Amino acid sequence: MISSPEHWNSVFQTEFGKESDRASVILAAAMLDEALTTLLRGHLVPVAGAADSLLDGAYAPISSFSAKIDLTHRLGLISTPFCRDLHVVRRIRNAFAHNLSGCSFDDSAIRNRVLELERSTRLAERVEDIDRPATPRDQLELVISAMVFSLWQKIEAVRALPSPSVEWPFNDSTRRVEKSKSKAAVAPTSDERPPSSSQKK
Repeated sequence: MISSPEHWNSVFQTEFGKESDRASVILAAAMLDEALTTLLRGHLVPVAGAADSLLDGAYAPISSFSAKIDLTHRLGLISTPFCRDLHVVRRIRNAFAHNLSGCSFDDSAIRNRVLELERSTRLAERVEDIDRPATPRDQLELVISAMVFSLWQKIEAVRALPSPSVEWPFNDSTRRVEKSKSKAAVAPTSDERPPSSSQKK
């Protein structure tokens, strides 16, 4: 699988522009969700099988977008501002996904959250060749694009946690040592052994 930051940034920008407001927001959150999943898989101690009981399946403890955001933050994989902004994106996604009557970037609540993201990243101020987007949709696209790029940069650099050492009750070599010590402890000494028939005579 191609996993360079440039690749996924290009995929996001291409797909985002094709979609309606609702679909574009859901797509943006899904790409961030997938990047967080990949980051966690790369950092956590690998599982033996193909399925990961922590991440895979609707009822897995870390299957939700919110749980992945919080865990990556608590593991020190993302910063506090990045964590906060991911939760803002999650709230925008929820507004579009759960509002049956429709939701758009014209809604004041959505505009305010997009503005919150823009003020947090200040991309137009930090990057000389970027002009401030004119619409909330374009502002969100710029912020999400930078976030997707940042996550895939982290994925390229992530290192897995080391496998833990085996605790002594489960260590075969320790068991053999302990067993041999136990045998030695219960074995009678020369003074304790009964005399042989030759010694009795």
